[in-house]
Amino acid sequence: MLVGYAMSAFAAGVIGGGSLTGRPAEPVETRAYLDALVDRDVTRLAQLQPPADLGTQAGQLQQADGASPWRTKALTYLGGATLGPVGVYLYVLDVMSPDGTSEQTVPFTFTVVEKKIVRVQ
Repeated sequence: MLVGYAMSAFAAGVIGGGSLTGRPAEPVETRAYLDALVDRDVTRLAQLQPPADLGTQAGQLQQADGASPWRTKALTYLGGATLGPVGVYLYVLDVMSPDGTSEQTVPFTFTVVEKKIVRVQ
């Protein structure tokens, strides 16, 4: 009986789009955004980033394109929470300076509504 209960809980989590840890599965949109950021792909970033006025968006893209190339060491999905169509997801990006002397950890928080990124912090 206990085995049946455990199996049904496992199946419900996996089929429901969650994960074995009980936290929401990582959204494709947020991973694509961070991959574009790491790859310094300004075209893809422009397509994925939240709506902003044209001047702000152009400034952010120019800054990303001209930034010094920090090397990515690790990208970690910490988890998130959903309520209906709204989700908040947390990531940490570990990067190394171009000369290899400095390491930084950069947190990212994404707010996603109906599979569209509406805010990045």
